[in-house]
Amino acid sequence: MSREKDLKSQNTVPLTAIYVGTLTLMVLVQWGVLEAFAFTDQLFKQSFVMAAITSFGALLSHILPNSVKHALLFLRISNVLPGHRCKTLCANDQRLSMVLLQEKWPELFVHDMAEVSQNAYWYKEIFSPVKDTREVLQAHRSFLLYRDAVSGLFVLLTAMLLWQYLAVYVSLSSLGHWSLLVLISVILLCSQASRQSAYRMVTNAAAVGIAAKKI
Repeated sequence: MSREKDLKSQNTVPLTAIYVGTLTLMVLVQWGVLEAFAFTDQLFKQSFVMAAITSFGALLSHILPNSVKHALLFLRISNVLPGHRCKTLCANDQRLSMVLLQEKWPELFVHDMAEVSQNAYWYKEIFSPVKDTREVLQAHRSFLLYRDAVSGLFVLLTAMLLWQYLAVYVSLSSLGHWSLLVLISVILLCSQASRQSAYRMVTNAAAVGIAAKKI
């Protein structure tokens, strides 16, 4: 099993918790706590549909190509991954000394390496040797967790918007704007969490690599 698949399997429970928590919050915002318990039949009916859509979104979060997930997350078409900007990220990290970075990896930090080449260099020379260390592993796992949450919730949002459009033709009431706002807010929060985790993965790998040299 590859490292990414292993980390994704570890994320199954927290990823499910994000989906279920988002769904529950949407239901409570949609009907309110008292109304939700008062209309259990309607709640069950519509919650079943939303749960099915959530499960479908979770499935798609694993089916979607990583390139699509990353483009959706970082809102870029080319040089999408933060590793393409590792030179800038490391330079802006106050934990890292540019002198030590240049000494350790002169090809990247001394010479003017193009963005298109930086990710491959970072992955091979900086990330791979330290990918199993605690600092890098934690950031990598968080990145994958929130990345997959974003992709699944985005699919759910698309389905909810379609539901809004078709609600008049089926026996389901449309979702309120506040419920959609909850979903959009969770997507934005997960997006920010995933991006920050990805940036930490890049810089943590450099920090661990430099520290390893001193030992």
